[in-house]
Amino acid sequence: DIWSVGVMLFQLMLGELPYRADNILLQANLVCNPRRHPPWHRLAKRKWSLGARWFCQQLLLKDEKQRPSAASAMQDSWLSKAAEMHPTEPPTENERDAMNHQHLQSHLMKMAMFAVTSQMNLSNLHHLNLRFKHFDSSGDGRLSHEEMLQVLKEMRIPLGEDPELIIEALDGDRSGYIEYSEFIAGCLDLASDGMREHLRDAFEVFDLDGSGCLTFDELSKVLTEGPNSAPASGRTAGGAVQGIRPPLARPSVLLPDGRTVDEVM
Repeated sequence: DIWSVGVMLFQLMLGELPYRADNILLQANLVCNPRRHPPWHRLAKRKWSLGARWFCQQLLLKDEKQRPSAASAMQDSWLSKAAEMHPTEPPTENERDAMNHQHLQSHLMKMAMFAVTSQMNLSNLHHLNLRFKHFDSSGDGRLSHEEMLQVLKEMRIPLGEDPELIIEALDGDRSGYIEYSEFIAGCLDLASDGMREHLRDAFEVFDLDGSGCLTFDELSKVLTEGPNSAPASGRTAGGAVQGIRPPLARPSVLLPDGRTVDEVM
């Protein structure tokens, strides 16, 4: 709904809703009254450009017939210029290596990658967010088999190994699709300089009781049930990516990579 997008955009620009009242009836009157409008002058005081203000105004036109369609809104000059300022960056060598070696990673390493991803702020993943959106041609928030083949092709990953092995290794929950969290974790390289600062965060996800060391029971629980199976009390993840779920292993003697918890310890 174009109106809803306009409301969200206004709130992002000013930090408050375009129409505010003491109760829902008064607010409904403000919204429906053609003579009442949002405080556009406050956007100017916040130094938002004329193009940004115009775009928001078009989305919040009260006459539905005058509002742009989704397709025409996407062609807005201000929106297009903003998109050009954040082009999709080419994948780094570390990201190519991480993606290409997915099928060689142990289950412990994969769980560590999901732990790191779950604790990272969205701002740290900006270029990967753009890359995922670029590859997600269907816009359903996950990558199909065909889309993943295109990913491997565009990332110029040497396919000496069977590409099916890479895709299968990324699909931790065996859903047949590569979810956002699986894609992000697959592009990260724990050995890179940018990831070292997050290693402590990964350790704390495994350290369920916050004691500073890992016990057999903690490692077994995280590896078989996932790091969110028993979160430590009082621990928060401010700014962390929400909704990231690691590939879960069924409680059994063998982990997905063929090793046991005892061997990992």
